[in-house]
Order: sequence, then structure tokens, then C-alpha cells
Amino acid sequence: MEKLILIKIYFMNRIDQIEKEWLRTIILNQFGHNTASVYYTKRDRIWGLLSTVLTAVVSTAIFASLSESNDKSLLIVTGAISVVATVFATIHNYEKNGTRAEQHRNTALQYGVIRRSFELLLTEKINNSEEFKVKLEELNKARAECASNAPTLPNEIYNKAKRHAEEHEMMKIFEIDNQKTS
Repeated sequence: MEKLILIKIYFMNRIDQIEKEWLRTIILNQFGHNTASVYYTKRDRIWGLLSTVLTAVVSTAIFASLSESNDKSLLIVTGAISVVATVFATIHNYEKNGTRAEQHRNTALQYGVIRRSFELLLTEKINNSEEFKVKLEELNKARAECASNAPTLPNEIYNKAKRHAEEHEMMKIFEIDNQKTS
């Protein structure tokens, strides 16, 4: 009988560790996708601004060169700026940073909903009841679906988000728990 109780305690602790790891992963993904959303929004604005400014400069230079058609250096500069503006506009269009930012923003929002639901569920956990298991499985399916639909996080953004998340209060819970189990 004593052995059975020890086995049950072991598995209950193991389930708690799995739940903590799920919550940790959810938090890291939420922070990661928030960070990526901000990153791609900035890139979209920078490339869009550069493209717009250079296009405006080219347009102005063309009108200036038409009035002074004798100055070939002005035509060469205008042509060079036009090529650069075209390259920036192409990069801006090709990278689709605005679309990426929106995808990461939506994914972060989904992870946020899942995290809050998961935290609420953990506070309601009573004796590992059947209802708890069903709700936990539903949340795990939602988490898996969110992960499968999520855009890929670049490593540098994930690592930045991980450092940020480790400074966040929620991540300190895991550090305290790891110190207790060591």
C-alpha cells in the first residue's frame, strides 16, 4: 500500500512538472511572438519610409531635371536614386513585414488566451478530477493547433524573448520551483 502511495505521489509530481513545462512554453511563445510582431512592424515602417522618401526625391528630381535638361549629372543622380528607390520598394514588398507582424501579433494573442485559460484551470485544479483532465486536454489541443499555425520565430528573436521572459515575474516561479526540487 505504501509503495502504491509513493508511485501516485511520483506521478502527481510528474504531472505538475509537465503542466509547469507547458505553461513555461506557452509564456515563451507568447513573448516570442509579441517580440517578433514589434520587430517586423519596425522593419515594415523603416522600409516603407525609405521607399516613400526616395520615391518623393526621385519625383522632385525628375521635375528639376526637366527644367534644366543640360545638366547630365543631375540626370545620373536622379537615375541612381530611382534605382535605389526601386530596390527599397521591392525589398519592402518582398519581405512582407507588415503581414509577418500581423501573423505574429495574432499568434501572440492566441497564446495569451491559452495561457490565461491554462492559469485559471490550474487554480481550479482539484484532486486531478476527470473534468480537469478533459479541460487540460482541450487546452493542450488548442496549444498544439496554435503552434502548428504559428509563423516561425527566428532564433535571435526567440532568444531575445526568452531573456525577456526570464526577467518576467511568471518565469521566476519556475526558478523557485527548480531550486526547491534540487
